[in-house]
Amino acid sequence: MENIQIVKGPISQNTLMEIISDVSGNKPDGAINVFIGQVRADETDGKHVTAIEYEVHQSMAVKELNNLLNFITNKYKLNRMVVIHSEGLVPAGKWSLLVVSTAPHRQQAILATKEFIDLMKKHVPIWKKELFDDGSHQWV
Repeated sequence: MENIQIVKGPISQNTLMEIISDVSGNKPDGAINVFIGQVRADETDGKHVTAIEYEVHQSMAVKELNNLLNFITNKYKLNRMVVIHSEGLVPAGKWSLLVVSTAPHRQQAILATKEFIDLMKKHVPIWKKELFDDGSHQWV
């Protein structure tokens, strides 16, 4: 399984199980940290979010995600990190991001996952358009 993937639409639960099976394969670690990003059914100005449409600059996003993955993997001495992000329409309640980190100890995996996501949100060219129940939208 590739460490970085951009997939169309929501991420399935089966994908998560495949990742966990893959990362726990050869050399089991003491910690596997899983972050699941799910589209929230937020309310803004009385309107309910029904979905988010993700727009991704593919080549730049994959390059930056790989740079971040390499930086975080080395900094926290992870054995593995897998990142999957959605592109296109993801309805509220469905998954749009998976980050799985494996390390000898839990603290490494947890901190690595948190820092990766924080940096990703700042540096990776992925944009979100919230779609509302009244047919309107806003870019966030």
